[in-house]
Amino acid sequence: MGVCNVGLKAAVGLLGTDTTGSYTAFDYIEIGTDNTAFSATQTANLAADSIAAATGTVDDSTPASPYLQLVKTGFTFAGSKTIYEFAVFDGSTGSGTDDMLCRSVGSGIAVTSDDTLDVTIKVTAENA
Repeated sequence: MGVCNVGLKAAVGLLGTDTTGSYTAFDYIEIGTDNTAFSATQTANLAADSIAAATGTVDDSTPASPYLQLVKTGFTFAGSKTIYEFAVFDGSTGSGTDDMLCRSVGSGIAVTSDDTLDVTIKVTAENA
């Protein structure tokens, strides 16, 4: 999973209480059907399919590499497709409107209208 430039800017904006601008926590997972490789300059999934609020937890038990874990259970589908893209956003509109923190492209998960998909994303911060 790669962190996007716009996501870095928003994440840094969340660090201070008196920063200029309006920043919102990254609480949404969006999935999509495009398999184009990640680029840090991307601001949206390339073929967004669905976005939903996720449940977030922070694990700071290892101080040198804490992480935010976002979980969304029960994505559903109207028909058959292959899901490649997974991204984290700071709003419920997602691609093209809200800030995208990070995006990942996988080998593809084929789904049909009978399927539900559960997604877990871990965003880790590490000492360099």
